[in-house]
Amino acid sequence: MAQFTRVQMAQLLLFLRERDLANALLVVKDVLSSIRTSGQSDGSARKATDILSVGVVSSIRDGQIVGHPVPPILEKLMNMSQALKADIGFSISDIVALGNQMEFTNFSVTTVQNWVKRDVKELIATPQSGKKYSVEQVATIFIIEDFKSSLDFDAIRKVMGLIFNDPTSDEDDIIHPVDFLAAYSSIFEELRTKGTPIDEVAKRAHEVVSRMGHLTEEQQNTVESALVIAVLTLQAANFQLAAKTLASTTILSKRLI
Repeated sequence: MAQFTRVQMAQLLLFLRERDLANALLVVKDVLSSIRTSGQSDGSARKATDILSVGVVSSIRDGQIVGHPVPPILEKLMNMSQALKADIGFSISDIVALGNQMEFTNFSVTTVQNWVKRDVKELIATPQSGKKYSVEQVATIFIIEDFKSSLDFDAIRKVMGLIFNDPTSDEDDIIHPVDFLAAYSSIFEELRTKGTPIDEVAKRAHEVVSRMGHLTEEQQNTVESALVIAVLTLQAANFQLAAKTLASTTILSKRLI
């Protein structure tokens, strides 16, 4: 499975929204080239830029890219680039397939169907690109997926309602869904590239365990891993509480205005 970062997915949606399918295709190529080069040794691999210069078609044979199957949704996007004037719309199956190309996601058709029919249907609205969902609606669904790890649907509806307003129209949005996705993705990626908290947690756990001289090396490794798990679990709970608290205060403050 391809692994888009949130930033890459946001870039893809931004280009699709603007009907800049040439640059949208470059984003797909970039992700595919990363898969390709990561599966080869340094001696046999060509540079990632080679795949961009020769075109993705020459690097794909029989639906494979160096032993990795090209996801059908990405093939569909590549084919879409051949019809610049065609309406850009996504079925629920397309949205799930595309969403599952991102890291840290686990979409299912049943889940998204429940969202559009019941749970948060007022945020997504009915399909706006013919019988399919628009790029902005796709971004909305991806944002809901990210929010739901910390917030319940009631909080999600209220928070997203504050910035997106009427989902059937983009005119009254404080910020459009695609732009919002791009904004928080860039913040996340910037913080991640500076060094993940996991690195620091692992370092501190190793320091603590190294002082446990009564343990064997195998036992130290076990305790070290357990310490990292415990700290990350606590950290995740802390972040969830912070997100829920901020959501509550934001919603409440708007009610008092």
